[in-house]
Amino acid sequence: MAKPLTPIEKEFILGAVQREGVDIILKALDGEWPVTLLGMTKEALSLSHAVPLRLLKLGESYEFRFIYREQGLAFRARLLEAREGRLIVAAPVEVYKDLGRRYSRKVPPKDF
Repeated sequence: MAKPLTPIEKEFILGAVQREGVDIILKALDGEWPVTLLGMTKEALSLSHAVPLRLLKLGESYEFRFIYREQGLAFRARLLEAREGRLIVAAPVEVYKDLGRRYSRKVPPKDF
């Protein structure tokens, strides 16, 4: 069962992910795209990306997954700004570890 990281763990792991250039997978629509953490503040994360901007909607919440030291981690974050090559997302409230699976569940359609 997934467990949330403590605030200290979250800050440490996200800082290490930034320093080590660990790939983070952004799930947008039915595709997965690699992004890299460039910087972080208490309010937001700055990410480099190659996602087509037409797939992204401002204000939408997206799932992010990454593996750090052989442990799968995941979080959801709301998109604040999208430019060619750079995304700004709200800092995640929770980052989860000990995921039950290495893949994400498919979200059902909104009209389902």
